[in-house]
Amino acid sequence: MEHSDLTLPVDSGWLNLRVGAIIQKDGKILMVSNDAAGYCYSVGGRIRFGETAEEAVIREVEEETGVRMEIDRLGFLQENFFFGDTGDKIGALIQEISYYFYMKTPEGFDPVCESVSSDGQCEYLKWVSPDCDIPYYPAFFKTELKTPCETVKHIVTDERIGLRRGTVRLGDHQQLWEVEAARTIHELKEIFGNAALDVQHVGSTAIPTIKAKPIIDLAVAVQRFDDAVKLIPEMERHGYYYRPEAEPMAQMLFAKGSYYDGTGDIQTHFVHVVQAASREWINYINFRDYMSTHPDDAKAYEALKLRLATENPTDDGRRKYLAGKRDFILDALRKAAEWRLQ
Repeated sequence: MEHSDLTLPVDSGWLNLRVGAIIQKDGKILMVSNDAAGYCYSVGGRIRFGETAEEAVIREVEEETGVRMEIDRLGFLQENFFFGDTGDKIGALIQEISYYFYMKTPEGFDPVCESVSSDGQCEYLKWVSPDCDIPYYPAFFKTELKTPCETVKHIVTDERIGLRRGTVRLGDHQQLWEVEAARTIHELKEIFGNAALDVQHVGSTAIPTIKAKPIIDLAVAVQRFDDAVKLIPEMERHGYYYRPEAEPMAQMLFAKGSYYDGTGDIQTHFVHVVQAASREWINYINFRDYMSTHPDDAKAYEALKLRLATENPTDDGRRKYLAGKRDFILDALRKAAEWRLQ
């Protein structure tokens, strides 16, 4: 009898136990992908109930490559927190514990993939260079496999804050977002000093009843933009990079994350500097407050976002995703302005 995969519902999320295979040849790593993913992932899968991690990785490699392969050694134990993007796990927090094994690649290894992903997509194999531009997971392969060590490394990856640039993925509201927003507000007040008349957590991560991209948006109200311009070097010393080419009219945009400091491809924070009492400032606050107090409109907004995220999982600059929300946001801002006057 085939036992069930070790994926368990816990509160509003899931706990997974997984194995991954590190199969290398000619300086490249064997990875898996499918047409719906937009990225590559390691050969492997979930451990089944009653199965050891070693038994699971041998089985998964044979299922995905057609070759029964020997284990060399355990290389990594990873704890990973991320949001699901398929099936009934879309937006749910997933805590995954993974064992990654170095495998002994046999002479004349010629893999054939006939496996299917958990959401029914036909999978295919791909040899990937560690320095290639193709997004692949686990991301630590890019650095750790260049200088392997003989000991087992423990790696913790937390994707509850941050999103790879050019991707669209939504997650259930996290208290961690509120904690990080409060920490960032304090930091921005320290940087801006008297130049900041107010700093607020805005955007979808500030609306507790809906799913959101795990990127923290903050709005900073200033009297004069010149005050913010003087602070660009100090903001960059704290990891907030000025993005004049990306900013909308009547605001200054700063962004944070490994994409901006050159160490990766993750965006974590957007800081919108606007003039106090301007239409931009009022819109940020009104939209957040209206959505937080009108659950039917908030759920309609969430449904739209989920549809757009499903249609555009990879979207350069998230242009299609943002354009698809525009009319809804404009209508919501009109309602919010009328509500505020009541």
